[in-house]
Order: sequence, then C-alpha cells, then structure tokens
Amino acid sequence: NKQQWHQNERPILILNTNEFEKFDWNLLVNLEELILKNNSLSKKFFHENLKLLNNLKHLTLKCNSMKKLDKKSLLNLNKLEFIDLSDNQLKNLDRELFQGLTNLRELYLNSN
Repeated sequence: NKQQWHQNERPILILNTNEFEKFDWNLLVNLEELILKNNSLSKKFFHENLKLLNNLKHLTLKCNSMKKLDKKSLLNLNKLEFIDLSDNQLKNLDRELFQGLTNLRELYLNSN
C-alpha cells in the first residue's frame, strides 16, 4: 500500500521510550512535530541536535529526566507554537530560553 500525505498534514516523528546513542538529525530538517517522551535525553543530545530542526512547530519532551536547559536550547526554533516540558526535573528556566519564540501559544511545565 502506498501512503499518501495530505496537504494539511504536517510531518510528525514519534520516538518514545528509546535510548539514542547516534541519530542523523540532518535527515529531519523539514520536521514540524517531534515527540520524544521517556527517553532520558542528555543535555548535550538535546542542545546539539534540536537546533537543526528549525521548522518545528510542536515539540514534546515530556518525561525525559531533564534537570536543566541551556538558555540557547530553543534558539533558531522560532516557528514553535507548542512545547511540552512536563514531567521532567526542571527547577529553574532562564527567561532567555523562550526569547524569540513569538509564535509560541502553548507551554506545559507541570510536574517539574
């Protein structure tokens, strides 16, 4: 069977409950929605790879045991409309983290 993309559907990647060591994020530059739940992502992994995905509109990083986000982690992601950082271990977020995210409409930070 041949899969069809409808014009109003956005490219989505769901990668829940994995332990990534290596992944070529350059292949995903047109991605608009990324769901990474239960992955225990490292700060380095998050910061180095996420900036490549500057077409993202929806980002879910729920349940990843993240303790801190660098203030430049979301830089270049100015198309983001939705971010879910809930159920992590975030205590403080730098105000600059969300600077430039003028399209952001929903932000979830519960259970941190």
